[in-house]
Amino acid sequence: MSSPIPRLFRAALGGPASGEFHECRRCGTTVEGGAERCPRCESAEIATYFLQ
Repeated sequence: MSSPIPRLFRAALGGPASGEFHECRRCGTTVEGGAERCPRCESAEIATYFLQ
């Protein structure tokens, strides 16, 4: 059984508690799913994380 602590931290910080999360690898900006470039720095390096 996994600890609920990480999920609580994400929720407290305004992030998604579960699901898919996309962010720019260069500057860390959260981007919409399917984005090809970061709206802040124009990098094409978009990371996708799956949160449980």
